[in-house]
Amino acid sequence: MANALRSIPCTNPYFVIGVTGNRDPYDPDALRKHLRKLFQFVKYGRKGHPYFGGKKAAKQVIKDLRDMLPDFSQVLSEADQYSQKSSIEVYDRFFDSWPGLGNTPLMVMSSLAKGADQLVAEVGLEFGARMVYPLAFPPDLLTGTNDPLWAVHHARIEEFRDFLQPPTGERFECGRQEEWFVVAMKEEYDYSRARRYEQYRNDIVDNNRRHLRYQAAGEYIAAYSHLLIAIWDELDDTDSAEGTASIVEKRRSGLTPGLLPTASALLQPSDGPTYHIHIRREKRKLKEGRGIAKRKQEPDWSARWLFPRSPELLGNGPTDIDDLNVEWQAKGLAQFASTVDLLQHFVLNAKQPELEKLDNHLEEFLSYDGSEVSIVDKVKATSPRLFEAIRRVAGLRRRSTNQQYEEKRIRDYILGFLFLFALLAAGLTHTFNHWHAQFHEGHHKAPPSHQETSVSEANGISPILDKHQDAPKEGEPAVHDQKVVEARLLDELKELQAEELHADALTLRMDYWIRALMGAFGAFFGICALICFWWFRPLRYAEKSDDYRALSEALRVQMIWMIAGVGESVSANYLRRQRGELAWIRWVVRSVSIPYETARWSFMELSPDLQVEMLRCVAYNWLKGRPSNAQANYFATSRKKEETRLHFWHTIGKILVLAGLAVSLFFVVATLGLAIGATWTGGDAAGTRWDLFHFVEQWKSWLLIPAGLFLITVIGMITKTLCHASSDKCNWDVIRDHVCHHWFHRMIPPIKTQLTSNNRWIYFWMMAGNFLFYLIWTLLIAIATVTLAAWLPTWHELLPGLQAWLIILSAILLLLGSLSIVWPERNLCSELRYQYGTMQSVFELAANQIIPQIDALEQAPDEQEFAKRLRTIQEALFDLGKEALDENAEWLILHRARPMEPVLPG
Repeated sequence: MANALRSIPCTNPYFVIGVTGNRDPYDPDALRKHLRKLFQFVKYGRKGHPYFGGKKAAKQVIKDLRDMLPDFSQVLSEADQYSQKSSIEVYDRFFDSWPGLGNTPLMVMSSLAKGADQLVAEVGLEFGARMVYPLAFPPDLLTGTNDPLWAVHHARIEEFRDFLQPPTGERFECGRQEEWFVVAMKEEYDYSRARRYEQYRNDIVDNNRRHLRYQAAGEYIAAYSHLLIAIWDELDDTDSAEGTASIVEKRRSGLTPGLLPTASALLQPSDGPTYHIHIRREKRKLKEGRGIAKRKQEPDWSARWLFPRSPELLGNGPTDIDDLNVEWQAKGLAQFASTVDLLQHFVLNAKQPELEKLDNHLEEFLSYDGSEVSIVDKVKATSPRLFEAIRRVAGLRRRSTNQQYEEKRIRDYILGFLFLFALLAAGLTHTFNHWHAQFHEGHHKAPPSHQETSVSEANGISPILDKHQDAPKEGEPAVHDQKVVEARLLDELKELQAEELHADALTLRMDYWIRALMGAFGAFFGICALICFWWFRPLRYAEKSDDYRALSEALRVQMIWMIAGVGESVSANYLRRQRGELAWIRWVVRSVSIPYETARWSFMELSPDLQVEMLRCVAYNWLKGRPSNAQANYFATSRKKEETRLHFWHTIGKILVLAGLAVSLFFVVATLGLAIGATWTGGDAAGTRWDLFHFVEQWKSWLLIPAGLFLITVIGMITKTLCHASSDKCNWDVIRDHVCHHWFHRMIPPIKTQLTSNNRWIYFWMMAGNFLFYLIWTLLIAIATVTLAAWLPTWHELLPGLQAWLIILSAILLLLGSLSIVWPERNLCSELRYQYGTMQSVFELAANQIIPQIDALEQAPDEQEFAKRLRTIQEALFDLGKEALDENAEWLILHRARPMEPVLPG
């Protein structure tokens, strides 16, 4: 079973718990119980686990942990002395919001010093944690020193393995692994194995160097732990640099510059909190018993939370960083719970990659020259530990990338629906305001007269009277009385008028119903947009998609640095300015890539030929070469794609906006001409039938010619695109790119703008050419719109007349144009175009510099020259990786600055 578990890489990020503490706790049994409760709460939260008694036992654990924390309150407002906030409220909110780790495995980092370190290691083993031991010296050198014997403690761990049975198999889904490594000092990061071992032998007998190495091991744990458990007696602790108090302070304020090779030179604190467990030391007890030390007042709490001394955590809160500040505690714990929630969401939702696809992905990445040369078997056989480390990072990257595509797909659907709902809401609402049926529009036809016909009027229609005279019925005398005929005629006219009035009333009711439905549906789609936003906004699909893309890029750079033997830490160089909820990205990368020392030293132990081959894999798959992976090719393709999207949608938007303005201008001119004509004829509307509205109605058949040409042009564009593209690649992106390149590619390139900036006339004619292109398409669409507005009234009398259709259609054109311009802005096409273009240049220049250096490395005359050239290449890859991380951080900031929200159509 163990071999099977090791054959499948664990792509779950770890939650890392580190420990630093005193060696002589007064009551180790009570401390062990406290640690078990803490681990149980961190792992399972309020729900608990059936093995530990379920939810009822979890409530008791939370109560016990809460009773160990300090109880204090704080006045939050000087103006209102009754506005207070108690620590009880803060801690209760934290315990309620803690998500637990779920399927997130535990990792415990302990230096295995006697006392606190060993106790945490024992409890970590009970909870199935992966044990990682950062040591100051190799275990075999610790024999004979004042430190506990490694062999003795290792035997105790094996003893725990025998009798500790996991309650469920899920605890060990990632396998139980234990490894130790010696924390490297910065100056010995490039040493060989023999030289490092000699350095260890010299440092262990040098008092200053020995303490410095212990300090490095302590700071390593403090730097790479998500949660640090500090078990120390702050009332009686020394001020030594490697002491617990000093390590906690380094975690909160920043590591010692130049001590660790993978730590940032900037004094920035760690991301996670520190859980301080107050104990009494045996040393203090002995001193007090002998009267050497003065008895000190014990605090009224057994544990407390300590947070990094980072002012941005406070926001607009108190500027004084006080460990017992209520606002400080509330914000720190809320941030900690939120970060763990993001970590757990990734573990629960990101699907594990298929083993076959993962191996194919790794096989592709560890190859060069078109996948003809693969070095997977060589690396696996020569350095299996390095290969498994690379495979673990590659698997997590594959998993993050797949989840990013899934979150992005949902995000695009939501954004598309928001645009569609905004378009429908605005279009229907505007149409509702201007929808007037033709039968009561005065300029089309006079309303039917419903006045009763008088008898005198009836006398003037003798032909009609003669026609309507009744023939004498059989058995009755002939009726020749003129008044009887007129009476019957009037009755018939009244019946006809009543029928016409009924038909007009029915038509009017239908018109009201149509308008009401338009207004109702306009309001409905507007409400749908708000509901869609309110429902999906808390799910944060856009933010999660951006986070997973950032995580994928961070893991890619970390994998590159491991393959190239750079041995640097991405978490120490990524998103350092963005703390808070984005800390979980650094947590993930850090938990699957430590220890960095082993990756660096394993690469150094490879043969020179294999080292050169691994560098060639990096150059081919990351710099320039493979189309699917190489960043120079990727950024070139992405820059062209973003530029095409931007130009296509902006061109469509500008043309539609200009067409809408042209139709509106036609309406204004026609209305002005109608007003002038009515003035000239003394207000007689019948004398103004020469106006533009009448002209369009009369000659609308001839307007079909330019409108038909426009439709034929559009159909020809699409047909040519479909014929140009192959059937398996013909999609919307292909159509858009082809249409934009062959039909809409009218703009002044930046290079021509620079060359013609001093010649105003040349620049003017270039602008005139662009305007002429827009003008042609604008006139075609405007004529087609006016033609449609003239033909629509002829379909049914319930439809509006020409003037109303011109108002409605012009507004729809303006609305479509504005949304077409907003769409690329919402997708950051302009910013990404410049950003991708810059990174394309960076990677191409780096490829032109590094690839020849790799060729020269293969021809190095001796070992010393080889090491020198190798270090130069690794430094270049390290700097290039930081550039890639900075670019991705800027990309993430751009997307965070424009969150997904309802679209305002204007």
